[in-house]
Amino acid sequence: MMLYQQHHQYGTPPWLIIDDEEAENDSLPVAPRGPLYSPPSQSISPTSTSISASISKKGKNRAHRADGRALAPLRFLVGDTVECSRGYFQRGTVLAQWDEGNAYRVEIHDSYRTNVWAPFDDDHFIRAPRPRPTLRFAVGETVEAYVGSYKIGRILRHWDEGHAYRIEIQDAERNNVWADEDIDDYVRATRK
Repeated sequence: MMLYQQHHQYGTPPWLIIDDEEAENDSLPVAPRGPLYSPPSQSISPTSTSISASISKKGKNRAHRADGRALAPLRFLVGDTVECSRGYFQRGTVLAQWDEGNAYRVEIHDSYRTNVWAPFDDDHFIRAPRPRPTLRFAVGETVEAYVGSYKIGRILRHWDEGHAYRIEIQDAERNNVWADEDIDDYVRATRK
């Protein structure tokens, strides 16, 4: 999935997430999937929404309005680990500040190294990583994973692409499944 920008008449970007397939086909999304992002409600004038970035004398990246007034510095630095909302929060690394008019560009910690943008420095879009709970099963441990019925599987990874577990089903196909949470509805100890 990718984050795309459509400009409002005053330059305020409403944000939405659409499928990569739709973007590759150059078609306009009729019914976008995923959350629809819009800026916080506020009085907006055309001059207050134009943003440029510069490096201050102290070396911090700051944005400026068209009238030259500085915006508050951003909370996260390039290289910081954060969580970004993609309908659910997923961990990533800040790649850039004020990239293409967005507060942050973040590389998600997934197998595709997906890049997303946080349009505003706000906890609805980007936040400090929350502590993850200790999981019940160790990597390599044999468990039962629910895939319509419980099947024997082996834990491959913890916190894979935002999921508590990545599990390889122990059958001829060796499919991988994810357990979103560490609860018996998704994964449980093997029955002896």
